[in-house]
Amino acid sequence: MEPDPSRKSDNPRCEEIMIRNGLCSVLVKIFKQGSMRAQAEVASATSVLVASFPESQDLFAQHDVIHLLLSRLTSPNLEEDSWQMKATAAKALRELAKGNASICKSITDSKRFLSFADLLEIQDNEVRFNSLMVLIEITTVAEQDSGLRRHSAFKCKSPVFKAIVNQIHKLIEENGGTVLLIPYITLIGNLARSFRASHTSMIEQLVKLLGHKDPEVAREAIVALTKFASPCNYLHIDHSRAMVEAGAARQLIELSSLGCEIRIPALELLICIAVHVPEKEQVMKVLQCSYQ
Repeated sequence: MEPDPSRKSDNPRCEEIMIRNGLCSVLVKIFKQGSMRAQAEVASATSVLVASFPESQDLFAQHDVIHLLLSRLTSPNLEEDSWQMKATAAKALRELAKGNASICKSITDSKRFLSFADLLEIQDNEVRFNSLMVLIEITTVAEQDSGLRRHSAFKCKSPVFKAIVNQIHKLIEENGGTVLLIPYITLIGNLARSFRASHTSMIEQLVKLLGHKDPEVAREAIVALTKFASPCNYLHIDHSRAMVEAGAARQLIELSSLGCEIRIPALELLICIAVHVPEKEQVMKVLQCSYQ
Protein backbone atom coordinates (compact mmCIF):
# COMPACT_ATOMS: atom_id res chain seq x y z
CA MET A 1 0.00 0.00 0.00
CA GLU A 2 1.22 3.49 -0.85
CA PRO A 3 2.22 5.35 2.31
CA ASP A 4 0.48 8.60 3.18
CA PRO A 5 3.14 11.27 3.83
CA SER A 6 2.68 13.64 6.76
CA ARG A 7 0.83 16.77 5.73
CA LYS A 8 1.98 20.19 6.76
CA SER A 9 -0.47 22.82 7.92
CA ASP A 10 -1.63 25.47 5.48
CA ASN A 11 -1.03 28.10 8.16
CA PRO A 12 2.16 27.29 10.11
CA ARG A 13 2.12 30.70 11.83
CA CYS A 14 -1.27 29.88 13.34
CA GLU A 15 0.03 26.51 14.53
CA GLU A 16 3.05 28.18 16.12
CA ILE A 17 0.84 30.60 18.07
CA MET A 18 -1.37 27.76 19.36
CA ILE A 19 1.62 25.66 20.41
CA ARG A 20 3.26 28.55 22.22
CA ASN A 21 0.01 29.24 24.06
CA GLY A 22 -0.48 25.85 25.65
CA LEU A 23 -1.78 23.56 22.93
CA CYS A 24 0.70 20.84 23.94
CA SER A 25 -0.85 20.58 27.41
CA VAL A 26 -4.32 20.21 25.93
CA LEU A 27 -3.22 17.50 23.51
CA VAL A 28 -1.41 15.57 26.24
CA LYS A 29 -4.51 15.65 28.44
CA ILE A 30 -6.59 14.17 25.61
CA PHE A 31 -3.86 11.63 24.97
CA LYS A 32 -3.98 10.47 28.59
CA GLN A 33 -7.75 10.56 29.12
CA GLY A 34 -9.43 10.34 25.72
CA SER A 35 -10.77 7.34 23.83
CA MET A 36 -8.51 5.40 21.51
CA ARG A 37 -10.03 7.21 18.53
CA ALA A 38 -9.36 10.58 20.18
CA GLN A 39 -5.79 9.56 20.97
CA ALA A 40 -5.23 8.59 17.34
CA GLU A 41 -6.51 12.01 16.27
CA VAL A 42 -4.14 13.69 18.71
CA ALA A 43 -1.20 11.68 17.38
CA SER A 44 -2.15 12.64 13.84
CA ALA A 45 -2.48 16.30 14.80
CA THR A 46 0.92 16.16 16.51
CA SER A 47 2.64 14.95 13.35
CA VAL A 48 1.09 17.78 11.31
CA LEU A 49 1.89 20.41 13.94
CA VAL A 50 5.53 19.36 14.29
CA ALA A 51 5.98 19.12 10.51
CA SER A 52 4.68 22.70 10.24
CA PHE A 53 6.62 24.03 13.22
CA PRO A 54 9.75 21.87 13.84
CA GLU A 55 10.85 24.17 16.66
CA SER A 56 8.05 22.61 18.72
CA GLN A 57 9.82 19.24 18.92
CA ASP A 58 11.46 19.90 22.27
CA LEU A 59 8.30 21.45 23.69
CA PHE A 60 6.34 18.29 22.89
CA ALA A 61 9.17 16.22 24.39
CA GLN A 62 9.00 18.24 27.62
CA HIS A 63 5.34 17.20 27.92
CA ASP A 64 6.34 13.52 27.84
CA VAL A 65 4.80 13.02 24.40
CA ILE A 66 7.65 10.72 23.32
CA HIS A 67 6.86 8.25 26.10
CA LEU A 68 3.13 8.40 25.39
CA LEU A 69 3.58 7.77 21.66
CA LEU A 70 6.02 4.93 22.23
CA SER A 71 3.65 3.28 24.67
CA ARG A 72 0.81 3.36 22.12
CA LEU A 73 3.01 2.25 19.24
CA THR A 74 4.49 -0.73 21.07
CA SER A 75 1.48 -1.78 23.16
CA PRO A 76 0.61 -5.45 22.58
CA ASN A 77 -2.90 -4.96 23.97
CA LEU A 78 -4.44 -2.88 21.18
CA GLU A 79 -7.08 -4.66 19.15
CA GLU A 80 -6.58 -5.01 15.40
CA ASP A 81 -9.18 -2.26 14.76
CA SER A 82 -6.78 0.12 16.63
CA TRP A 83 -3.97 -0.27 14.04
CA GLN A 84 -4.64 3.37 13.18
CA MET A 85 -3.41 4.33 16.64
CA LYS A 86 -0.08 2.62 16.03
CA ALA A 87 0.27 4.08 12.53
CA THR A 88 -0.40 7.65 13.66
CA ALA A 89 1.85 7.26 16.72
CA ALA A 90 4.74 6.17 14.48
CA LYS A 91 4.10 9.06 12.09
CA ALA A 92 4.23 11.54 14.98
CA LEU A 93 7.44 10.00 16.32
CA ARG A 94 8.99 10.33 12.88
CA GLU A 95 8.35 14.08 12.82
CA LEU A 96 9.55 14.50 16.40
CA ALA A 97 12.78 12.57 15.73
CA LYS A 98 13.64 14.38 12.49
CA GLY A 99 16.97 16.13 12.94
CA ASN A 100 16.70 16.09 16.76
CA ALA A 101 19.52 14.14 18.45
CA SER A 102 18.05 14.56 21.95
CA ILE A 103 14.69 13.06 21.00
CA CYS A 104 16.35 10.31 18.97
CA LYS A 105 18.34 9.38 22.06
CA SER A 106 15.18 9.39 24.19
CA ILE A 107 13.59 6.93 21.79
CA THR A 108 16.59 4.60 21.58
CA ASP A 109 17.15 4.74 25.36
CA SER A 110 13.59 3.55 25.98
CA LYS A 111 13.10 -0.14 26.71
CA ARG A 112 10.21 0.03 24.25
CA PHE A 113 12.66 0.70 21.40
CA LEU A 114 13.40 -3.03 21.22
CA SER A 115 9.79 -3.53 20.11
CA PHE A 116 10.69 -1.99 16.74
CA ALA A 117 12.08 -5.41 15.88
CA ASP A 118 8.50 -6.73 16.06
CA LEU A 119 6.95 -3.68 14.38
CA LEU A 120 9.05 -4.29 11.26
CA GLU A 121 7.37 -7.68 10.88
CA ILE A 122 3.82 -6.60 11.67
CA GLN A 123 1.10 -7.36 9.12
CA ASP A 124 -0.25 -3.84 8.77
CA ASN A 125 1.74 -2.15 5.97
CA GLU A 126 1.14 1.39 7.21
CA VAL A 127 2.43 0.58 10.68
CA ARG A 128 5.46 -1.18 9.19
CA PHE A 129 6.23 1.72 6.86
CA ASN A 130 5.83 4.43 9.49
CA SER A 131 7.94 2.47 11.99
CA LEU A 132 10.60 2.06 9.33
CA MET A 133 10.58 5.81 8.70
CA VAL A 134 11.13 6.46 12.43
CA LEU A 135 14.26 4.33 12.25
CA ILE A 136 15.45 6.16 9.13
CA GLU A 137 15.12 9.52 10.89
CA ILE A 138 17.01 8.22 13.94
CA THR A 139 19.82 6.64 11.92
CA THR A 140 20.09 9.74 9.72
CA VAL A 141 20.81 11.76 12.85
CA ALA A 142 23.16 9.04 14.13
CA GLU A 143 25.31 9.38 11.01
CA GLN A 144 26.30 12.84 12.24
CA ASP A 145 26.18 12.12 15.98
CA SER A 146 28.91 9.76 17.15
CA GLY A 147 27.36 9.31 20.59
CA LEU A 148 24.04 8.19 19.15
CA ARG A 149 25.79 6.07 16.51
CA ARG A 150 27.60 4.11 19.23
CA HIS A 151 24.30 3.27 20.95
CA SER A 152 23.80 -0.44 21.57
CA ALA A 153 20.62 -0.31 19.47
CA PHE A 154 22.78 -0.03 16.36
CA LYS A 155 25.18 -2.84 17.18
CA CYS A 156 24.98 -5.87 14.88
CA LYS A 157 23.79 -8.10 17.74
CA SER A 158 20.82 -5.93 18.72
CA PRO A 159 17.31 -7.29 17.96
CA VAL A 160 16.39 -4.20 15.95
CA PHE A 161 19.53 -4.41 13.80
CA LYS A 162 18.92 -8.10 13.14
CA ALA A 163 15.28 -7.45 12.22
CA ILE A 164 16.33 -4.78 9.71
CA VAL A 165 18.82 -7.11 8.04
CA ASN A 166 16.36 -10.02 7.99
CA GLN A 167 13.61 -7.91 6.46
CA ILE A 168 15.69 -6.53 3.61
CA HIS A 169 17.02 -10.01 2.79
CA LYS A 170 13.41 -11.26 2.77
CA LEU A 171 12.20 -8.42 0.53
CA ILE A 172 14.99 -9.01 -1.98
CA GLU A 173 14.52 -12.76 -2.07
CA GLU A 174 10.75 -12.43 -2.50
CA ASN A 175 11.01 -9.58 -5.03
CA GLY A 176 9.02 -7.41 -2.64
CA GLY A 177 7.52 -4.09 -3.66
CA THR A 178 9.68 -0.99 -3.82
CA VAL A 179 7.49 0.93 -1.33
CA LEU A 180 9.25 -0.91 1.51
CA LEU A 181 12.42 -1.96 -0.31
CA ILE A 182 13.70 1.57 -1.03
CA PRO A 183 13.47 2.85 2.57
CA TYR A 184 15.08 -0.38 3.79
CA ILE A 185 18.02 0.25 1.46
CA THR A 186 18.24 3.80 2.82
CA LEU A 187 18.26 2.43 6.36
CA ILE A 188 21.01 -0.07 5.55
CA GLY A 189 23.10 2.77 4.12
CA ASN A 190 22.59 4.81 7.29
CA LEU A 191 23.82 1.81 9.30
CA ALA A 192 26.83 1.15 7.05
CA ARG A 193 29.32 1.85 9.83
CA SER A 194 27.66 -0.77 12.05
CA PHE A 195 28.41 -3.68 9.71
CA ARG A 196 31.44 -5.86 10.26
CA ALA A 197 33.87 -6.84 7.52
CA SER A 198 32.46 -10.36 7.68
CA HIS A 199 28.96 -9.16 6.74
CA THR A 200 29.63 -9.62 3.04
CA SER A 201 26.14 -10.97 2.36
CA MET A 202 24.66 -7.49 2.74
CA ILE A 203 27.20 -6.08 0.29
CA GLU A 204 26.30 -8.86 -2.14
CA GLN A 205 22.59 -8.08 -1.84
CA LEU A 206 23.15 -4.37 -2.46
CA VAL A 207 25.34 -5.12 -5.49
CA LYS A 208 22.58 -7.37 -6.78
CA LEU A 209 20.16 -4.45 -6.54
CA LEU A 210 22.34 -2.41 -8.92
CA GLY A 211 20.68 -4.39 -11.68
CA HIS A 212 17.13 -3.86 -10.43
CA LYS A 213 14.57 -2.91 -13.06
CA ASP A 214 13.47 0.10 -11.01
CA PRO A 215 16.15 2.84 -11.44
CA GLU A 216 15.21 4.35 -8.07
CA VAL A 217 16.14 1.08 -6.36
CA ALA A 218 19.46 0.97 -8.20
CA ARG A 219 20.16 4.61 -7.32
CA GLU A 220 19.43 4.02 -3.63
CA ALA A 221 21.68 0.93 -3.69
CA ILE A 222 24.52 3.09 -5.04
CA VAL A 223 23.99 5.61 -2.24
CA ALA A 224 24.09 2.83 0.37
CA LEU A 225 27.17 1.17 -1.14
CA THR A 226 28.92 4.55 -1.25
CA LYS A 227 28.47 4.82 2.51
CA PHE A 228 30.12 1.41 2.91
CA ALA A 229 33.01 2.47 0.66
CA SER A 230 33.42 5.97 2.10
CA PRO A 231 36.71 6.73 3.94
CA CYS A 232 34.49 7.78 6.86
CA ASN A 233 33.76 4.07 7.27
CA TYR A 234 36.57 2.41 9.21
CA LEU A 235 36.12 -0.80 7.19
CA HIS A 236 35.84 0.90 3.80
CA ILE A 237 38.68 -1.09 2.25
CA ASP A 238 37.19 -4.42 3.34
CA HIS A 239 33.77 -3.40 2.09
CA SER A 240 35.22 -2.16 -1.21
CA ARG A 241 36.92 -5.52 -1.74
CA ALA A 242 33.62 -7.26 -1.03
CA MET A 243 31.94 -5.11 -3.68
CA VAL A 244 34.55 -6.07 -6.25
CA GLU A 245 34.18 -9.73 -5.41
CA ALA A 246 30.41 -9.40 -5.81
CA GLY A 247 30.82 -7.99 -9.32
CA ALA A 248 30.03 -4.34 -8.62
CA ALA A 249 32.62 -2.90 -11.01
CA ARG A 250 31.05 -4.13 -14.23
CA GLN A 251 27.55 -3.19 -13.14
CA LEU A 252 28.69 0.31 -12.19
CA ILE A 253 30.35 0.75 -15.58
CA GLU A 254 27.06 -0.13 -17.25
CA LEU A 255 25.14 2.30 -15.04
CA SER A 256 27.69 5.09 -15.57
CA SER A 257 27.12 4.84 -19.30
CA LEU A 258 23.44 5.69 -18.94
CA GLY A 259 22.26 9.20 -19.63
CA CYS A 260 20.30 9.68 -16.43
CA GLU A 261 20.63 10.80 -12.81
CA ILE A 262 22.27 7.52 -11.87
CA ARG A 263 25.32 8.08 -14.08
CA ILE A 264 27.42 10.36 -11.85
CA PRO A 265 26.79 8.53 -8.52
CA ALA A 266 27.68 5.24 -10.24
CA LEU A 267 30.93 6.67 -11.62
CA GLU A 268 31.84 8.22 -8.26
CA LEU A 269 31.36 4.89 -6.48
CA LEU A 270 33.38 3.08 -9.13
CA ILE A 271 36.28 5.52 -8.73
CA CYS A 272 36.04 5.23 -4.95
CA ILE A 273 36.34 1.44 -5.15
CA ALA A 274 39.23 1.63 -7.62
CA VAL A 275 41.14 3.96 -5.28
CA HIS A 276 40.64 1.68 -2.30
CA VAL A 277 41.46 -1.62 -3.98
CA PRO A 278 43.76 -0.85 -6.95
CA GLU A 279 45.36 -4.27 -6.63
CA LYS A 280 42.18 -5.98 -7.71
CA GLU A 281 42.60 -7.04 -11.32
CA GLN A 282 38.83 -7.22 -11.86
CA VAL A 283 38.52 -3.47 -11.35
CA MET A 284 41.36 -2.58 -13.69
CA LYS A 285 40.14 -4.91 -16.41
CA VAL A 286 36.66 -3.45 -16.26
CA LEU A 287 38.01 0.10 -16.35
CA GLN A 288 40.25 -0.72 -19.32
CA CYS A 289 37.35 -2.27 -21.21
CA SER A 290 35.23 0.80 -20.58
CA TYR A 291 37.74 3.04 -22.36
CA GLN A 292 38.10 0.81 -25.43
